[in-house]
Amino acid sequence: MKKILSLILCIVCVSLLFSACGKNKGNGGSDGEATKLTIYKARSSGMVDGKDEEKVRKAIEDKFYKDTGEKISLDVKLYTDDELTTKVDTNWAKRSSDIDAVIHYTSEDSGSAIKKYAASPETVYEVSSLLNQYGENIWKYIRQDDEGHVVERSAYMPYTDGTYSMNLIPGVELGQGYAMVVRKDMMRELYNAGHISFSPEEFDVSNDNYRSMTFSEFNTFLYACKNHIENIRYPLSGYPWDLNRVLGGVFSADLYSIQKDDNGNYAPAQFASETADLLNQMWTWAKEGVWESESASMTDSIRNANFFAGYSAVYCSYPQIDNLISIMRMFSNANTSGELMVIAPLETDEGDVNGYMAIPRAFSGLILPDRENSDAEMVVKYINWMYSDVENYELAKYGIKGEHWNDGDDYVFNGKTYKTWVYPDGKEDEFNANPPYSGKYCILPNINVCNKVRGDYNTQEKGWYVLATQEFPAFSCDTEPGVWMPEIPREYKTMYNSIDGNYVEHVRSVAWAGLGNDSVYTLLEKYISDSRRDNGPYLTYIDQSIKNSLAYFDNLFKD
Repeated sequence: MKKILSLILCIVCVSLLFSACGKNKGNGGSDGEATKLTIYKARSSGMVDGKDEEKVRKAIEDKFYKDTGEKISLDVKLYTDDELTTKVDTNWAKRSSDIDAVIHYTSEDSGSAIKKYAASPETVYEVSSLLNQYGENIWKYIRQDDEGHVVERSAYMPYTDGTYSMNLIPGVELGQGYAMVVRKDMMRELYNAGHISFSPEEFDVSNDNYRSMTFSEFNTFLYACKNHIENIRYPLSGYPWDLNRVLGGVFSADLYSIQKDDNGNYAPAQFASETADLLNQMWTWAKEGVWESESASMTDSIRNANFFAGYSAVYCSYPQIDNLISIMRMFSNANTSGELMVIAPLETDEGDVNGYMAIPRAFSGLILPDRENSDAEMVVKYINWMYSDVENYELAKYGIKGEHWNDGDDYVFNGKTYKTWVYPDGKEDEFNANPPYSGKYCILPNINVCNKVRGDYNTQEKGWYVLATQEFPAFSCDTEPGVWMPEIPREYKTMYNSIDGNYVEHVRSVAWAGLGNDSVYTLLEKYISDSRRDNGPYLTYIDQSIKNSLAYFDNLFKD
């Protein structure tokens, strides 16, 4: 009997030991171990790790403990978009993998690391109950200025059984911010030689009374570059999805959103007639060497090197204005004789300026995997703490005040005042070359909490930034922003694969690479006809799903 009792006590002790060594379930306090939060997040374009990442992490953890009495240990893993999707898919089902949260762009695109999980029942936490308990500040800043509840409803996922669940915590970002950069010196050279009839000074937004270039003028400039600028390779440089962002408005098209087709039914973007116009233009440019025929696979480093070397004339890769300003700075360092300008959104040949594509206010979102040993509650507490005080948010976004950054002078543009941040005096050159901190612990940005302009931008750069984020019009033909499709029911998966696969293989890839002799209009006409004939029930399902969602939200937000 004593041996049996001893064995039982031994087993109990071992179990308690393993339990003590396991993850703390969100109860890290003054006498407890810190709760480790393992967070997978996409690395934004141009983000580099700073030398003081660990110093900032410790400062955040110390302040969180001081403010809340709870201990956390932040482990934010940064990956590129492609790496993140692969890492999440690989580690999701592994019990040994520690994933407390995943943050990525929210999209129907298969490249999103979070949408497919958010749309699957019993896969992630329903977040509204957690926000009600621990996220009063998160609610506050999600809902602030959320006209039409677009941000909030983007967090709701429809299921195939007709129910809905709030499975995302959305970030809040600027609704504007795209732009294009043009080689001003090349346009001047063509104008002086008589190859084009318009001067670059007409379009440079740094000048008073600038105007939008018409699409015909833009197209004329591209072909003039191709025919008359020495060493030019591809006048137009950018990923296909970035051309969508800067040129979609000209064609009233968006290649990535659910829209209404010619019959007035909700359908994938390729069923809208405007899509054909944009895709056919991309096909023509790729075929005739005006745009990179290998654009989808070209690396950032090659594209940037081409632009710096004078092999392209219009740059619109990752066309967020802050990224473009960084590219323009690098260009100036590599090419002292070149001159660049930012241009306004193009004007249609009918005289309309629709704008660059709008950026979804809830561009990025966070999911909380429903897994054993998940610390979902503590993730929500951390974000809520970030949003509870501007000082906390700025620590997570910019680093330690006085050491990594300071408040800059207010910037006034068109009568509106913007707050700025700057690097400390004497550190500007060093920190611009090697930033001390990446901002990785500001895991879910929200401009309603804090939105400062970089104070080290010169006057011209500040003007570019404010114009792009505040003044340029924004275009969206996404008929119902913030409305998602449910996970595809089994009976429609073959139809979905047919519709998506045939489009990618026989239409989109051909357009992007400039292949074949048939125009995109011909290809799309056959594709749409075949799809409606062979996969009509799935298209009906899409239309009805969107209409059901709209009815649900009308009722949810009726007050």
